[in-house]
This record gives sequence, C-alpha cells and structure tokens, in this order.
Amino acid sequence: MVRGFFIFGVAWYTVRRKVSAMSHWAARPLLLAGGIIYLLAAAVSAVEVWVVTHPTQENLPRLLQWSGADSLGWRLLARSKLLSFDRTELEEGAASYRQALARNPLDPLAWDGLASVYSRLGTSELEEATLRGALVAVPNSPSFAWRLGNFLLLQQRNEEAFPLLRAAAAQDASLRAPLFALAWKLLADPQRVLADLVPSDPDSKRDYFYFLAWTRNDLPAALPVWEEIARAPTEDRKRDVLSIGSAFVNSLAEAGLGPEASRAWDDLLRVSGASAGGTQKQADRMTNGDFEAPLRDGGLDWRFFPEAGFRIELDSSVAQHGGRSLRVTFDGTANPEFAAVRQWVPVEPGQRYRWVGFLKTENISTDNGLYLSVATQGAPPEESWERTTENRVGTNPWTREQVDFQTGPHTRVVQVVLRRRQSAKLNNRLAGKVWIDNLSVTPLTD
Repeated sequence: MVRGFFIFGVAWYTVRRKVSAMSHWAARPLLLAGGIIYLLAAAVSAVEVWVVTHPTQENLPRLLQWSGADSLGWRLLARSKLLSFDRTELEEGAASYRQALARNPLDPLAWDGLASVYSRLGTSELEEATLRGALVAVPNSPSFAWRLGNFLLLQQRNEEAFPLLRAAAAQDASLRAPLFALAWKLLADPQRVLADLVPSDPDSKRDYFYFLAWTRNDLPAALPVWEEIARAPTEDRKRDVLSIGSAFVNSLAEAGLGPEASRAWDDLLRVSGASAGGTQKQADRMTNGDFEAPLRDGGLDWRFFPEAGFRIELDSSVAQHGGRSLRVTFDGTANPEFAAVRQWVPVEPGQRYRWVGFLKTENISTDNGLYLSVATQGAPPEESWERTTENRVGTNPWTREQVDFQTGPHTRVVQVVLRRRQSAKLNNRLAGKVWIDNLSVTPLTD
C-alpha cells in the first residue's frame, strides 16, 4: 500500500516537472504515461488494502509476494498465528515478526507481537530481550516500560522492575492507579511505595495521596504524602494544594485524628502564608476563639453552614474581649435545628480540660434559645459524650459559660458548636441575635 502511493507520488512529481519544460504537443506522451502509472499505483494500493482488510492464511502470503519489502504484511501474517496452540505456527509467527522488524525496526506493534509470541512459547529470555529491544527502538514508551516491569515482577526481580514501573506511570497518568494498587500488594509500606515507585512529579504525588486518603481511606498513611505535597508548592499549584489540604484536615478531624489534623493544619497555614490567628494563650487548643483573625471557614478554624433564616458575620461594635465577636442574626422566618457554627479542637487522650466561652443574646424568641455544646469527635462509643451550657432565651448580657471534661484513652478531638434545638411549639419562628466571643479549651493541671 505504501509502495503504491510512493510510486504514484514520484511519477506525478516527475511528469509535472517535465511537462512544465516542454511544448504542449510533446507533453502528451508524458501525460499519458503518468496516467498509466497512476492507474498502476491505484491498483497496487487497492490490492494491498483489500488483502489487509481480509488477512486470511491464503491472502497474506499473496500480500508478501505483491509487496515483500513492506513490514505490514509480515506483521499481519505473524498476528494471524499469535493465538495458535501449535508450537510450529507460533515459531513461524515469531519469524514473521522478525521479518517485519527487519524492514521497520521502529514498529511498536511488531515488537509487542514478538514479545507476546515468545511469552506463548515460554521462552522468557527471548521475551525479555524483545521487550528491552523495544525500549531501545521506541524510547520512553510507557507501555513497553510497564510490560517489562511486570515481566520482571513475575521473575521476582522487583528492584529491576520498580524503576521501569515508575517511569511508565510518570509518562502515562492512567497507569498510576494500577501501579499504586500493585505496589501496596507488594510492599504494604506507604513510605517505601512513595520512595521507590511514585514518580517525583507533583501530579503523581497528588494521585498517590488521593489513593491513600480516599481510595484506601488510610488517612494516617496519607499524612507524609501530604507533607511532601505541601513542602514547597509553586505559585501556580498553591490553590490546588490549599484545596487538598483543607479537605484533608477536615477528614482527619472528623475521624478523630487530632495530632495528624494539627500537623496538616500547620502545613496548610504555612502554605497559605497565614498564622493561626487570634491573641489567645499558647496553651489554648482552639483556633481564633476571640475572632480577631479573619475567618477561614475550614480546617481547624471556625466552620459555617449557612441556611435560610439566619445570617452569620463578624461584629466589630460588640465584643467581650478584643475588638470584635461573632454574631448570628435570626430573621424570624424559620424554626431551625441550628448547628451552623462549629470548630474541631485537637486534644490529648486521658487529659482533663476546661472549656470557657462567653455568650450574649438580644430578643431571642421561642422557648428554644441558644446554647454552646462540647462533644467528642471520632471517639469510640464507650468514650463518647456531649456537654452543654444553659439554654439562653430573651436578652442576656455577656455570660461566662464553662464546661470541664476528661478525655478518654482514645479521644483526640472534641467539637465546639453553637446550637439551638428545633422548637415543637406553635409559635416557633426564631428571631433575635446571639453573640459569642473569647472561647478557649485549655488543659487543667492538678
């Protein structure tokens, strides 16, 4: 097929150059000759196309006779024998693949087919040599690197296989998920997988982080990978890193993994160029409990869940401590089950703590007002509890609320929430304002 079009191309180019240099009457024989050559080239191409689309055992030898110098025919003949169970035919297929490669050593399909034939024949040395030859002929081929890497794994030559698998995944993103799953089965060591098999580029590390954190749901194992991602992100990747980190801190805290959440939170603050915020004492475990820093709405800072019927905002005109507080205004249109202001607080297991906060209300309607709650997060059932302050309705000045609590041996996170229970009364629409300020969780010493 290729030869037919080549013949036509050369002929047509020659005729055009000759015609342009000759008179009209003398050009007619050349044009006639060019037309005949074109028809011959078209016939050659048509025959080759027909044989290629009908690669039977009878047609393929005819193609080789018609176009013996073309590697395509040899490759098609070899492929027709690839699925045979007869050893002689498989050996003939190998010979045909070698003929194809002799004519076109850059043909990846011929290399792949030859390796497959040697695999069927059980000649592992020839299969390995073919795959290595394919990588020389087609450098940086992820498919050949992946295939040779898996071949070496079957030979229990893991140290030789790992660089090939890593290179394949670096070049082809679709190979990363199967590589991570395979690596986990082989090593079951997230740190060694990161060192030996995960490509060094940021996208591969991110995908490995996703595999550990979301596919395997192994949040502690994902923490060192997160720290690699957060170490020194480029400016164009900062937004992506901050998004990943915020979701990760949320997951760690929700799972009750306090120390891990604190580490990831510190990394997140460093990447964002922010501090923990607020003017609280070092022993205080809460973040921005006095609302002097900007609200981040995520991680270990305050988190908000707005709905109809109320509005959450900072108030610079009312404060118990410092320059501002947090205000929630209820517009009297809804009867909410309110828990829209929350913060996760890492704590140590087996430790006594004192939680303190200040609350102020103005014209809070209905029998169900506002109160503050402290509860365990991610603790086992036998260690789970919730402590609440007094329900505040109507108008109240700044009131100090306090809860002392003891963490269990497996409790590492508590959650502080501003709450209100939905009212069952007829007149249940909630109106009024509530402020909170100067909240802290500090360890108690004997």
